[in-house]
Amino acid sequence: MRDIVMILLILILIALLCIYLHISLSWHSIDIISLDAEEFIRKELDPAFDTERFRIYINKLLKRIDFLDENSVIFFTPFYDRKKTQSSLNAHTGLPGQKVIIFTPGWAARLYRESFAEKSDGAIIDLFAFVLGHEMTHKEQRRPIFLFGRKRTCVGWLREISSDFGGIRKSGLSAKRVKFCLEKEILDIEGRRQRRYGAKTMLRPHPTWEYRMKCWKAKRMTKELVEQICRDCGITDRRFLEKMKRIYVEKPGAPMKKAG
Repeated sequence: MRDIVMILLILILIALLCIYLHISLSWHSIDIISLDAEEFIRKELDPAFDTERFRIYINKLLKRIDFLDENSVIFFTPFYDRKKTQSSLNAHTGLPGQKVIIFTPGWAARLYRESFAEKSDGAIIDLFAFVLGHEMTHKEQRRPIFLFGRKRTCVGWLREISSDFGGIRKSGLSAKRVKFCLEKEILDIEGRRQRRYGAKTMLRPHPTWEYRMKCWKAKRMTKELVEQICRDCGITDRRFLEKMKRIYVEKPGAPMKKAG
C-alpha cells in the first residue's frame, strides 16, 4: 500500500512539473499573449487580430492599474479543458512562484474588440480590473489546503468571497458596478454552467455568482458572514469555524489580511 501511495505521489509531482514547464515555456518573452492564444483567436474569434495593436492597448490599460506589484499579465490557453475554456472569460494565478496573472484568450479577444469601440459602457474593462484584483488577492492569501469534503469546499468558498472583496477594493469599483459588469459579460454563461450541477451545490469548488453577490452586501468579511458561509457549507465544527474567523474576518477599514 505504501509503495502505491509513493508511486501516486511521484506521478502527481511529475504532472505538476510538466504543467509548470508547459505554462512557463509557452508564452512570449513580452509576457502579454502566448503564441497558442494568438493562433486560437485568429482561427476561432477574430481573423484580423493584430498582436502589436493589442499589446499597445493592454499596456496602456495596465498602466492605469496600480496593484500589480512585480506580476505580469499574460493571455494564455489553459492546459485543462482547452476547447471549453479558450473563448471564456476565466483567469487564474498560475503556479506557486510564478509572478503572473493568467487570462484566457477570450479576454484578449474581448478587450481587443473593446479597443475599436467608439461608444462603450466600459463594462469589460471594469470587469477585467475586478478579476485582476481578485486574482491578486488570491496570490496575497495563497496557502496550501490539506482538507477534504465539506471543509475543503468551505475554505474554497471563503477564499473566493474574500478575494471578491479584495477585487472590489483594488479596482476601486462598487459592488453594484461589478454586479452590472458580471451580469452583462459573464452571468448568462455561468447560469448555464450552474444548471449542470443542479441542486448538488456542494460539488462546486466555487460558490455561484448569485451566492457571491449576496455576500457582497456585507461589504467585507464580517464574523457573521464567515459563520453564514460555513453554515451554508454544512460545517458544524466549532473549532474549524473559529479558525476560519481568525483567518478571514476583516476589521472595518483594515487592509486585507494575508492568509498564508
